[in-house]
Amino acid sequence: GVSTKKSIASKEIDLMRTAAQISARAHAVVQKEASAGMTEWELRALFEFEVHRQGCQRTAYSTCVGSGSNATILHARKFDRVLREEDLVLMDGGGEYQNYCADITRTFAIGQSSMTLAQRKSVEAVQKAQNAAIQEARPGSTLQKVHEAACSVLCQELELTPSELKERFPHSTSHWLGLDVHDSGLRTFERTLEPGMVFTVEPGIYFRGIGVRIEDDVLITGKGNEVLSRDITIT
Repeated sequence: GVSTKKSIASKEIDLMRTAAQISARAHAVVQKEASAGMTEWELRALFEFEVHRQGCQRTAYSTCVGSGSNATILHARKFDRVLREEDLVLMDGGGEYQNYCADITRTFAIGQSSMTLAQRKSVEAVQKAQNAAIQEARPGSTLQKVHEAACSVLCQELELTPSELKERFPHSTSHWLGLDVHDSGLRTFERTLEPGMVFTVEPGIYFRGIGVRIEDDVLITGKGNEVLSRDITIT
């Protein structure tokens, strides 16, 4: 019956929330431990250790870590670069908890006080774009509108035309998330958002050796949304 379906959906969302929170904690651990002299491989290994240690059976996909100009390579597969002061590090990683996936990306600096002006401007622009996109993520909207909200802010903050932005932001802001990290089903970018839907919000910008992406997992609720992968601080 309807109540049974609601109960199943609620349990599925709880599993996705757990996957997202485990993954967010793992990202926070890596950010706390990362320092100059470590390699991208070390960060990747630390993230995956934390995901498993906290109860995930596996990673949801191949963890990507890019530092410096490597952060501009989407889904890089080579992680042997040594981290340096003033590097930005982009790490895209998520755990799989009881078959449900998380997908989170964080961009952070090695030596927070030494972020360059261009790096800071890029990070702040992407953060503002993600905030606008998450605000648009509500019942009745669409993933296309979520994407347009992010693009509008990026164009404004970075003084880019839409065509210039497309060269520097070549992927979509969102994809569906569930039992697969790129869940599909019958959902399209034009489908009206409804409570219970879960997807990523991940604007990015890639140019001049700087790669920035901030990605969180968002659940549509009756009144708006819940960010399942909220930031966690490790002290």
